[in-house]
Amino acid sequence: MRAARRYREAEFIELGAEWDEDAPAAADRGLARGLSGLLTALAGVGLLALAVAPPPPAIEDGPRDIGDLLARPDPVLTAPPPAWRELETPQIVLGLDAPGIGGLASRHAARVHDGGAREDALVFGGFAEGGTHLRLTLHRAAPGAALEPPRAFFVEAALAAAEAGLAIATSGQPVAVATGFGVLEAAPLVLENGPVRACLAFRGGDGPRLSGWLCAEEATPARLACLVEGLVLLDPGGDAALAEAFARTAAARAPSGCAEPVDPGTVAAIAAGPPAGAPAPVTVPAPPPRPTRLGASS
Repeated sequence: MRAARRYREAEFIELGAEWDEDAPAAADRGLARGLSGLLTALAGVGLLALAVAPPPPAIEDGPRDIGDLLARPDPVLTAPPPAWRELETPQIVLGLDAPGIGGLASRHAARVHDGGAREDALVFGGFAEGGTHLRLTLHRAAPGAALEPPRAFFVEAALAAAEAGLAIATSGQPVAVATGFGVLEAAPLVLENGPVRACLAFRGGDGPRLSGWLCAEEATPARLACLVEGLVLLDPGGDAALAEAFARTAAARAPSGCAEPVDPGTVAAIAAGPPAGAPAPVTVPAPPPRPTRLGASS
């Protein structure tokens, strides 16, 4: 900068003109004053625009009064469809020929998973009745697929009990129980849903996979093995793989002290009535009809 300034001074002297040292500084001050004035003018225009602009619409954070609140529609909550769907009519027919089961109330509960897996549960007796209560579930994979690996024993038992409306109070260590369907894991546990009962939970099997629990005065591994040995397939419902698995199980089943070898042709279906000579069921009279409106007398 200094070299350029001396060069400019030399040009002015050569031309015979006078060099004014204050001229550049005055030009800089003029430019600064011009820029400052421009910025001030722009700021004034912005303030004026804000002053004359209409106010933004108010945002309603909530209802203005109770009428506005009542006029709003209720939110609609949509739950995802359940993974399991109950079947009104089971596709297969199972039977159980075992000591201590005849005459107990029984039912066959079947359901299908949205992935194609199926479960068929035979239920004998009532949990709250105090007598023998058996739940025996047969697990089937989706066609062309394999069953999912089982969870931990306690987790699987807790989930199955919760689905049946029961809770596990205490549980013990599982032991191996040999049956015609393969080795089962069985562990003592205490189930409750008001009544508290000592039971024996089980799962496993080399062919068809089984699970469930036995609640009885004699809930022992030996008694459990006898009950499982009596499970037979009366109608496979078109499931050739299941029929073949039961055939292999029957052929490999060793004679035991529970009962004579089971003949599927002589075993009654789970939906059959009580055996001959059993006491007739007690019919509880229906309660009187309720009044048609509150406060009306019958």
